[in-house]
Amino acid sequence: MRYLKGSDKGKIYSPSNLELRFAQDLENDRNNGMINDFGLRELLLHYHDFLEEFEQFCSCNDPKLYRFPNLYDFVKSRIYFIIIHQQQVEGLLTN
Repeated sequence: MRYLKGSDKGKIYSPSNLELRFAQDLENDRNNGMINDFGLRELLLHYHDFLEEFEQFCSCNDPKLYRFPNLYDFVKSRIYFIIIHQQQVEGLLTN
């Protein structure tokens, strides 16, 4: 559970079934030694500017990725291509 901000401040947010399943999958992966954060941990530990921007992104009310250049670059260079590759593989398998 987490607490909402802004006008909903003080209300408790209950996660959806999908969020709960995702959290369980992450916990299972961690317990089985399968940890791949695409370099996020390294950036958070060693680059103060990235950490500061990441914390701002996580706590802002209207998180628009393009407003956070370091985080945007991380997503663009390390995560975006995974999604594109997955879509290409799915396209090959459905044809």
